[in-house]
Amino acid sequence: MKLDGHSWCVSDSNKGFTLIELLVVIAIISLLVSILLPSLSKAKELAKQTVCYSHLRQIGLSFQCYSNENDGVFPPAYRLPHYNWIWPDYLGLPRPRQNDIQNAVTRCPSSPESDLKVTYGYDFYWKGCYVVDDYPGVFITNKLEETYSPASCPLVCCATRYLIRPTDWGFNAWLHHPDYVHNEMANVLFVDGHCGSMDKPDLEEPQQWKLYPGQEHNLDRWEDKLKELIN
Repeated sequence: MKLDGHSWCVSDSNKGFTLIELLVVIAIISLLVSILLPSLSKAKELAKQTVCYSHLRQIGLSFQCYSNENDGVFPPAYRLPHYNWIWPDYLGLPRPRQNDIQNAVTRCPSSPESDLKVTYGYDFYWKGCYVVDDYPGVFITNKLEETYSPASCPLVCCATRYLIRPTDWGFNAWLHHPDYVHNEMANVLFVDGHCGSMDKPDLEEPQQWKLYPGQEHNLDRWEDKLKELIN
């Protein structure tokens, strides 16, 4: 095509991408995303696990302070009949506001239970028992110093509720059990105050939750003590 005697040509530099080139670019971007996403997910989970460890260490310090101020005993797990006072209250841990539950020290940041204020479970079967308003004198106490192996005896862990019940035959299948939210592991606070991670087979070995071999669990001891009081 000519205009005023000049020839107009379309330069190669003004050509757009061909369909094949666009598909290649999209494929490369998809490949990069598929490579990076797992790494980003792992980094995010690692950050949550670090926060979880921080929460458990704070809880561990609170347990130690309570024990020091109360003749070396573990705090009660909860109060009957209305469950209006539970172990974080005895430890002096702040109750989270409803609009700030996710940042509470009593919550594991990886917990799927978004509406619960406490997603760390405290062992009420071998450690802290409950307080019953009708029988304030019937209270079972266990002491930290009774623990045969404090470094290997779990105290609190990531859980589906604020209590866990590691019985002689294992955990309750639908309630009071650990929650394995960190790459199929649960973070654990041990009696000596250090934190670690355990998988299901290791954490759900019932005998390791006992303070000492042959320990009788709290619920039977409470009932026996109540019978003595009544008789």
